[in-house]
Amino acid sequence: NTLMLTAVSALCAWFGAGREWPGLLPRLNRGSAGAREARLLLWVVAMLVVVSMAGAVTALGDTLFPVSPTEGEGLLARIKGDLSLGTHFLVRLRVIHPILAVAVGIGAALLCQRFTDREDESGRLATWTYWIVWAQMSLGAFSIALGAPGWMQLLHLLLAQVLWLLLVLLYFSVRTSSRTPTRV
Repeated sequence: NTLMLTAVSALCAWFGAGREWPGLLPRLNRGSAGAREARLLLWVVAMLVVVSMAGAVTALGDTLFPVSPTEGEGLLARIKGDLSLGTHFLVRLRVIHPILAVAVGIGAALLCQRFTDREDESGRLATWTYWIVWAQMSLGAFSIALGAPGWMQLLHLLLAQVLWLLLVLLYFSVRTSSRTPTRV
């Protein structure tokens, strides 16, 4: 719900400023590079929803079953203990979010690099998105190292919302810039 509400609010402001609505989905029969890039961005946006859902479950597990980073034998021993069958399922699911986030983050960063050389707003949005992806992954790694304290979870969530909004706006910016004029 949060992702959809923030996306719709941002898009209302985005298109309320006078931008042309390109439609929600790229046409599947168009073979242009812009349509392919838009479809790839749409997949990244959809995968970010999956990563966010896994992050919500992970945050719940971290809140209900907190970890002390200074106790135990280290990170690898902690992960091995988290994956044992005797632990609560929320603890066992903790490992899924970082794996998904890194995979989707690297894909998003590589895709954003395709747009960073553009001189329009999609180039600026892609540059910001590229750097926020790497900042978010760094913050996630730092959060794991600290044992996911509450303040770090909130900071990670804030950056996730910024990344979400940037990707949604980048998608519509690319859709607008890659549209071919319709013949009348």
